[in-house]
Amino acid sequence: MFFCFSSGKKIILIFLLLLVLTEQATTQVDAAILIQSGITFYNQDQGSRAEDAFDKALEEARDQGDRYQEAQALLWLGECAFLDRDYLGTRDLTEEAKQIADQFLSTDTIHYYFVILQNLGVCNSYLGRLDLQRYYYREALQFQQKYFPRDQDMQADAHSNLSAAYYRTFMLDSALYWYDSTLVVATEERLPKLRSIILLNKGKIHAYLRDYDQAIRHQQEALRLSQDVNDRILGHSHLSDYYLEAGHPQRAQDHLDSARQIVQAAQKSDQQYYSLVELKACQLYWKLGDTLRFRQTLADLIRFLPKNDENFTADLCKALQLAAGDLIQQNKYDAAIAQTQRSLRLVEEQEHPELIVAGYQLLAKATAHQDRFKESLAWIQKGLMATSLGFADVDLAKNPSINQIENLEYSLPLLEAKMEYHRRWYEQTGRRELLVHAVSAHYTADSLITEVRQGMRSQQSRRILAEQLRQYQQESMRLFYRLHEQATDNRWLAQAFRCAERGRSVLLAESLVGQAAMRNIIPVPLQQQEQILSERLQYLRLKIAQTESIDSLQIKELRKDLFATSQEWEQLLQTLESDYPRYHQLKYQLPLADLQQVRQGIINEQEVLLSFTDLNHEVLCIGITADTSFFMKLPMPGLLSDIVPQLRRALLERSADFYPIAHAMYQALLAPLYASWRGKNLVVIPDGQLWHIPFNALPVVSSGKSGYQQRFLIQEVGVRWLHAAHRSLLDQTADGPVRYHWAGFAPFGKPLQIDDGQGQSLPALPGSITEIQAIAEGLKQKGLNARVYLNGAASRENFRSLAQRTQVLHLSTHALSNEQEPLLSSLFFHHRVAGSIAATPLFGSETATLSIPADLVILSACETQAGRLEGGEGIAGWAQSFSMAGAKGLLASAWSVNDDTGPQIMKTYFEHLQTGHGKATAYQAAQSAYLENSDPLTLHPYFWGGFLYLGDDQPLEWRKETTARNRKMLVRSSLLAVVVLLVALLLRKFRARVSE
Repeated sequence: MFFCFSSGKKIILIFLLLLVLTEQATTQVDAAILIQSGITFYNQDQGSRAEDAFDKALEEARDQGDRYQEAQALLWLGECAFLDRDYLGTRDLTEEAKQIADQFLSTDTIHYYFVILQNLGVCNSYLGRLDLQRYYYREALQFQQKYFPRDQDMQADAHSNLSAAYYRTFMLDSALYWYDSTLVVATEERLPKLRSIILLNKGKIHAYLRDYDQAIRHQQEALRLSQDVNDRILGHSHLSDYYLEAGHPQRAQDHLDSARQIVQAAQKSDQQYYSLVELKACQLYWKLGDTLRFRQTLADLIRFLPKNDENFTADLCKALQLAAGDLIQQNKYDAAIAQTQRSLRLVEEQEHPELIVAGYQLLAKATAHQDRFKESLAWIQKGLMATSLGFADVDLAKNPSINQIENLEYSLPLLEAKMEYHRRWYEQTGRRELLVHAVSAHYTADSLITEVRQGMRSQQSRRILAEQLRQYQQESMRLFYRLHEQATDNRWLAQAFRCAERGRSVLLAESLVGQAAMRNIIPVPLQQQEQILSERLQYLRLKIAQTESIDSLQIKELRKDLFATSQEWEQLLQTLESDYPRYHQLKYQLPLADLQQVRQGIINEQEVLLSFTDLNHEVLCIGITADTSFFMKLPMPGLLSDIVPQLRRALLERSADFYPIAHAMYQALLAPLYASWRGKNLVVIPDGQLWHIPFNALPVVSSGKSGYQQRFLIQEVGVRWLHAAHRSLLDQTADGPVRYHWAGFAPFGKPLQIDDGQGQSLPALPGSITEIQAIAEGLKQKGLNARVYLNGAASRENFRSLAQRTQVLHLSTHALSNEQEPLLSSLFFHHRVAGSIAATPLFGSETATLSIPADLVILSACETQAGRLEGGEGIAGWAQSFSMAGAKGLLASAWSVNDDTGPQIMKTYFEHLQTGHGKATAYQAAQSAYLENSDPLTLHPYFWGGFLYLGDDQPLEWRKETTARNRKMLVRSSLLAVVVLLVALLLRKFRARVSE
């Protein structure tokens, strides 16, 4: 033992012990010093020297078992890897640092654990793992709130990054919420750079929603606040995008030139900002059709990028793929294939799934242009193998299971391409088994869509589903049409109708799910639980998929956690279904109508339903009558993308050019089907651009360029529209009494500014006051309870309170359509705020979550349905909203209502409703009466054809009214019933005691 040694030996031992302790302390200090040295080099952009210092620090820390310095060294090595654009390396190093911190350190005492979480979010973002990005950012925010609540810098970073994560996964309402909360922090802490970044990102959201004025204002304010060179480059490049999309190409060019000048002046031609701006320049020139400048800029960029090694791999890949697309346009297919293969070699060792998918799609496209469909399918199969976990089957007929498919963004376009090339190969060879293989790909995609809709995939996948579904649905309809041609029965027609209905149903549901208004149906804690569980499920799925970096024990624990989380998720869904059935139905269920339901509950014997699919150069039409059905392909006289804007422009300009264009559309769309609809009324389900075709105003006979020389369709048959058949299944339950028979709202007796802080003003609508008052007076004369709400009384609050108690709602107001996000379309009401009056919107997403059991809603509104001519879904936005809320019919204006002719037709419409006409046939009668009696100068469809009726054609039977007296009697009778019941219970109890 120690005290048995001689004094000399004791001195030697003590000296050796002190030497060991000193050496250990020196080593520990050396690791910390090396890390600080590395940080200095890193901040001086001396990446290699920084990496050497961190490597030595890691070695020293591991030798001495210093977990704190080991984790910090790994974190900084990850930073170096990120600087080199090695995002996979960044993720692996940072996750290793996190594992050490989780296992050995008290993470609540170290600031850099917050940085670990943030960095994991960043690198997963660059790797395309957007759900993992959001998961780690949320973890970082919770860490900051729990352990460092007073650290404003951490708070600002956490809020800002989480906002961006929600934006990147298209959860736009959540993104805006977090952006606004970050702006509060940035303003309070006087952080102009952060405020600039947030405004920049808010601008992106408004641009996505096609609100370019707002996007431009946010971006300009961001530029004013920021003096940072990089932010100014980004700001000008974003403004270039916004002005181009808003239809101002010259201003877009000016801002792009400004961004390029800043890059040059700041000598950033060796950094990512140079390639970012030059890639944007290529895309701008391509959209403008400036082929010469596109090719010159692209050639310069491709020559520059290889000189900068792996830092610009992804940018070079994008540039090569742009070049390949241009070569395909020039019919230089072999050169396009060579460029695309070069681009794929660049990213085969990195995680850039979006570039891998794009590359295989280009290879397939180039070979398909040469009718080499087997090669095209082989490329698509390789794309599926590259993006589906564990899938390695080269058989072109095989598809990955949905459990192997990680992200809908990559798999759905590939499966759609697989369907297309099998179909086209069949059209080339006539081999029917190729259609069978195409159907197999369709069913795989269909199963994937079902799982996404059930909430077992990420919010990003749900959003992408809504965006990509249209193209997938078009290819599915082409496939079913080919199969129908080969069949001896209508089974493929039934499948095609189901596919069309399913597509519309998903688009409506996904639009609604993305809006905050829907989540007002359930309590906030349940909202949060639903979101956290969804994110946790996606996180666990992705972690288990990364089997190469996880040991078997970890996988076992993760699978156990996944099972428990799935069980919790299923329990939550059961709770939502039982306690909040409306929320569960809108979010998780897809109502569909089949052929039998159409015949029994939607059309009558005197109607034919026509469901269209817009393919631009042709239209597919499914027709259903009471006793038969058909599936036809209708060639168009030209591209609809060219014809429809011409038709719309001639209509709104009241030009005689409308007649020949509209007659040509009648000849293409309806004349070939005449034998099927002769003598019957039409029930039309348009698609895409066809929503902008005024079917009722198409000339059946056109013999000149004057209105009196036309015979319009509405003079032959009635026309009603549906946006989806399943939304029109009649409710067979008895209708209850109402508080009011009719209520009319007209808020714009004078101009009002919109209550959005931007100063935009909406003009007065004097005709709306006249229209509402005239209809109300006519109804009152017939003894009906009609209420009028003008100007200040026409508030959103009054509308919401009356909507569920009124049989007919009539809104004569301003409205704005949003083509990109139909349920963000808005109706405007009168609003008092801070002692002044303004116009405030009611969004379609809010309307959809209300209870509006009205028999009829009339939107006599300026621009209610007139969206941008981009696809057509926006034109049905209000029909979606009100039908989801329970309304049975909607009469809505497709363009601005004429102040003279609109009220005249509306008055006649109500007169025909009083005589027992159906809601659709009454409007046909009103339009026909106008055409028979009108001044020849106002026979142009602009004056009379502006309203579309969407919904059922049942007569409007006025319900019993719940007057104040009736309500009192109802209350008294209810109280009496309760008293009688209580007395009966007491007597029963008394008799039971006596018998004892």
